[in-house]
Amino acid sequence: MRTPLLWTRALVLAVVALGAGVVSHVAADGSLPHPVALAALLGLSTVLVAPLLRTRASAGRLVALVVGGQLATHAALSTLAGHAGTATTSATTSATGSAPAAPLRAAPDLAGTMGAAADASTRRTGSLIEQYQSATAGVAGGPAADPFSALSAFVDHQVAHLAAQGPTMVLAHTLGAVALGLWLAVGESALWSLVHLGLARLDVATRAHLVLGAALAAVRDTLAAGRVHLPAPVPRRVRLPGVLDDPSRRRGPPSLLPA
Repeated sequence: MRTPLLWTRALVLAVVALGAGVVSHVAADGSLPHPVALAALLGLSTVLVAPLLRTRASAGRLVALVVGGQLATHAALSTLAGHAGTATTSATTSATGSAPAAPLRAAPDLAGTMGAAADASTRRTGSLIEQYQSATAGVAGGPAADPFSALSAFVDHQVAHLAAQGPTMVLAHTLGAVALGLWLAVGESALWSLVHLGLARLDVATRAHLVLGAALAAVRDTLAAGRVHLPAPVPRRVRLPGVLDDPSRRRGPPSLLPA
């Protein structure tokens, strides 16, 4: 019972955290990766949170898991798919005086648009693949940039994107995740109350069955012992005193008495 209950709770928590992350990512003008990638994220999230749910989770733990899961999901989706908008140009320059990296190139739309080319203002940019392509492409006619600068450019892009959302949006997403965590805490409490009630009823039924079985066994043993120790009844001959014991008495009709 513990294993199905554990993985069911882990799956529910992963679905809620992933859903909150997807909603916050899309609300921040982000794109979604292929459904296979989303399914992989769901499976990975379920496996990661399962060890934290081996016991009854408190409200604080659930809130922390939902908030952290939302943040991790948003970061993963930004890494896999990026955000909408035109390509931007990195403003950083290396210490050796190399030229800035080329503009970001939009990644192909995995969902597809039936062959129609997307407008440049709606293309998705900012994913890790695009940052790597931008960092390794270099300026036209110049040497290629350091591939390791892709990670730095990606982090800079995420920080700039977070700052562009403003504190109101960040606070709204955080409060929404907290509300979801508290909602899960109510469900967690109700679930464990139901489990404890069921276990208590099962324990009472088991004890009653054992007591009844012991009582029936005691009665059966008592009856068996009584049959063994009681003497068997001896049949006795019915004797009619004064009638059958005297063989000299005449049999037959009575004699006529003298007048």
